[in-house]
Amino acid sequence: MIEFLAPRLTRMNAQGDKDWFTGEAFAAFADALSERLSAAPDPLVPPSEAVTEARRGGAALFRYALAARRGDRASADHFESEVRRLVPEVVAAGEQEASVEARADLRRMLGDLKSEQERLRRELESVEKRLGHGSGEASP
Repeated sequence: MIEFLAPRLTRMNAQGDKDWFTGEAFAAFADALSERLSAAPDPLVPPSEAVTEARRGGAALFRYALAARRGDRASADHFESEVRRLVPEVVAAGEQEASVEARADLRRMLGDLKSEQERLRRELESVEKRLGHGSGEASP
């Protein structure tokens, strides 16, 4: 497996950081390689439209990450829509997983808020008792 970003410590020398094969340079190489090999059959993966779309989706996702990293919102939006078009089932599965995680976070937050509400209710009752509000006495 090729890493998108190599660990920085392995790239350092006495002169500083080396110019490594990542980011835009890697994306351009991957695009050129894909173009060159598009006509050659892959001996490990049978050719199909689904495989082609998945590969394009992966390339668009990588381009999205690069655009988002450099703050290019227009390009990031373009590549995000490409990913959604090319592999909608993958995006839907990811969003469903994220929504499950979001609901779990909301449930935890709700539980925390209810606990805090109960703690504050008890504290209020305690203060009211000390002031005589809870025993039927008139307040000063």
